[in-house]
Amino acid sequence: GGEPLLYPQLTEVVAFIARQGMEPVIFTNGEKLERDTAATLKRAGLNQFFIHIDSGQRRPGWEGKSEAELNPLRQRYADMIAELGGVRCGFNMTLTRATLADLPAVLDWATENIDKAQNLSLIALRGMDMSEGKRYAANWKPIDTSRWQSGSSDPHELTMTSDEIYEVI
Repeated sequence: GGEPLLYPQLTEVVAFIARQGMEPVIFTNGEKLERDTAATLKRAGLNQFFIHIDSGQRRPGWEGKSEAELNPLRQRYADMIAELGGVRCGFNMTLTRATLADLPAVLDWATENIDKAQNLSLIALRGMDMSEGKRYAANWKPIDTSRWQSGSSDPHELTMTSDEIYEVI
């Protein structure tokens, strides 16, 4: 769990996985991904980065941006990884009903960059019902839900289907 690029022994883990004959893949939000880090991980045997970028994240400098307005950020990572050569690149994006309207612009970007970004995974939002009066606890202790990204006070927002995404595509 968590952001793998924060793990101090990540390069060693990637090298170990590669030595076992497997293809290491890193799922990241990309905030800590720099060229030097990417190059080091490539030398260790990394096969692919999957970078999760969507407008629901609290990404410094990108707050309040629509999915279409995040395409330059996707481009920055796609270009960086393509320049390395030998490492595949994919993107994950969590969709909500509010962001469905921007999906065509993201798909256009992905189509234009198929040589750099070989995967685009679309994830229908699933989250916690944050309606008035809902409380959550673990081990009988209240959980602070103020930082949850996957919550909504609108239960309709939490039930988007793949069919709805398909209709936009």
